[in-house]
Amino acid sequence: MVTIKDVAKKAGVAPSTVTRVIQNSDSISEQTKAVVRNVMQEMNYFPNLNARSLASKKSSTLGLILPNATDAFYQNPFFPTVLRGINAEATKLGYSLLLTTGQSIEERKEHVQNIIYGRQVAGVIFLYAEDNDPVIRFVLEQKFPHVIIGKVSQPNACTVDNDNQELACVATTRLIEKGYQKIGFLGGHEQQNFIKDRYNGYKQALIEHDIAIKDEYTINGFDFLPEDGERLAEQLSKQQEVQAWVIADELVAAGFVNRWHQLTEQNVPVATFQAHRASLLGRSELIGMNIKALHLGHETIRLLDQWMSEAVMPSPNRVLIEHEIIEY
Repeated sequence: MVTIKDVAKKAGVAPSTVTRVIQNSDSISEQTKAVVRNVMQEMNYFPNLNARSLASKKSSTLGLILPNATDAFYQNPFFPTVLRGINAEATKLGYSLLLTTGQSIEERKEHVQNIIYGRQVAGVIFLYAEDNDPVIRFVLEQKFPHVIIGKVSQPNACTVDNDNQELACVATTRLIEKGYQKIGFLGGHEQQNFIKDRYNGYKQALIEHDIAIKDEYTINGFDFLPEDGERLAEQLSKQQEVQAWVIADELVAAGFVNRWHQLTEQNVPVATFQAHRASLLGRSELIGMNIKALHLGHETIRLLDQWMSEAVMPSPNRVLIEHEIIEY
């Protein structure tokens, strides 16, 4: 097992200097901190948290890593709902939460490195999932206890998610069963994994029912905000070809439906994905896929607690939360 003395020897510093780097002490220069942290990373060294604290769970802290601060983050009901679940389960198990964010990816990574090297947290939770994110990559490389809410491609990541392809396939199938054949898809940022999966589920349902996939029925390249849905409604209410829509984000769906009914008396059947049972949408024929964000939060803490208690990544390391279909 690698010790502080091993790190100090390779870094060419005293063991006490390594300790102060771990504590992120201001008495150590940034240059020395960088050297020592690089050696810690090379040797895969992580200081253990106080064993008594970890066992009793009365003073352990979990890092909550937020995405870039955007309007979509603060407005979308998914985030406060999953945070409620995380906070409730963390409180029950005796954990406190430490929020970490930043205006840039570099700021977020530096902050996460500091709270890990400084032994401020026992594990971390990511409220976002991106394959090429350097913060996620750093945590995975360190084999530090973590849970990512969402899907990433790395097999060594511990994740909690919904089966978004299945969700979208079921939603699209319900629209087909109601008699709609010309169904469109409003996604958002197509590079995000949950958008990719929901689009694949939409296409899967069409293929299974021998319905042609038309590229002109799919729109991406917009943010996850109500005003984006409003703009789409203004654009699409003028054409009558598409009969129903699968909308990948609840906020976009709310803006779309509300603006649609301001523009026309024509009904607009919609299938979308909700954080909980209550819907943001007004009058419309609606299929709501409840992704149970509160339960996602609960399971995130339970999975992370299992890892920290057993000192090994849980198996299986990908947990999928069941959904619920709600029709209005």
